[in-house]
Parts: sequence; C-alpha cells; structure tokens
Amino acid sequence: MRNVTLALGPIWQMQLLRTRLAEHGVPSFLADENLKTLDPVATGALSFDVRLEVPEALLDAARAALAEAHAEQEELRGVPWQHLAEAEDRE
Repeated sequence: MRNVTLALGPIWQMQLLRTRLAEHGVPSFLADENLKTLDPVATGALSFDVRLEVPEALLDAARAALAEAHAEQEELRGVPWQHLAEAEDRE
C-alpha cells in the first residue's frame, strides 16, 4: 500500500494531527521525523517541517477526521476557558 502526503508543517503540529488520526483508527507516518528532530538542517529546505503521510486507501477517512477536528476547534474558539473548566467540574 502506498503512502500519500496529507499535510506538511512543523513537527509539533503534525504530531498533534497524527494523534487525532490515531483516535479515528487511521494509521499515519511522519516522514523524516527523527532526522529532523536530531539535525534539522541536514534535510535542507523546510528543515523544521515534516510530511504527515497516510495510506492512500485511507486518504478520505483521514481528511474527514481532520475536518471534524477543525470543526471542533472552531466551535471552542468562542467559549471562554473558564466555562469549559466549570463544565468539566460538573461532570
């Protein structure tokens, strides 16, 4: 099965997206993550960015998972954090 690039960005951000994909059962891979962590300039241009790759057959599922995450993030933007903490305390 061939991997395709889903996103490109800073290592920390791609790790967060990778975690979100794992929550949805979508396997993913960060290309050159270890090398860029140890010696970012060894890879040349975009030395601090990594490619988030997923199996080609699961590309649509991966995009849907990240779209859902983006929608949740947008929904939370208007909610003050103190109200979130209070809601968690009630549960």
